[in-house]
Amino acid sequence: MRTEECPSCVWATCRGSPLAEINPLVDFEVKGNQISFVNLGQAQGLSDSCVYNYTWSRFDNRTQRSEALTEEQSSQGTSLDIPAVDAEYLVARIVTDSSDQPMWATAVHVYLRRKAARWEVVGVERENYSPAGRLEVNQMSR
Repeated sequence: MRTEECPSCVWATCRGSPLAEINPLVDFEVKGNQISFVNLGQAQGLSDSCVYNYTWSRFDNRTQRSEALTEEQSSQGTSLDIPAVDAEYLVARIVTDSSDQPMWATAVHVYLRRKAARWEVVGVERENYSPAGRLEVNQMSR
C-alpha cells in the first residue's frame, strides 16, 4: 500500500504514514514489576530517538476517576516501573517526546488491573486530534 503524500515509499515507513498521526505505542505487556511496549513508529524508522514521559494514577473503575500517584517521570527505554501500591486498578499516562514526530505527544492511557498478586493490561485509550482540532479518545479494552 502506498500513500498519496509519498507515492514512492511503503506506507509504514513514510513521513506521511498514519503512524505519524498518533502516538504509535502498541503491544503493552506486564513483565514482573514493569510494563513494556513497542513503539511501532520508531520500529518502522519514523524517529531516531524518543523519550517517554509518564505518570501513574490509581484508577477507580466505578467512578471513572483517577488519583495521581507519581510526578511525571521520563524514560528512554520502553519498559516502565509499575509503582508498588495497594490498588485494584492503575493507569499509566504515556506521552512520547520525539523531535521528528510532534503528533506522538498525544497521550496513551494504559489501564492495569490487579489479579491475585499480578498486574494485567485491561485497556488502552489513545488521544488523537481530529481534523477539526478537537481532542478525541479512542478506546480499546480486553
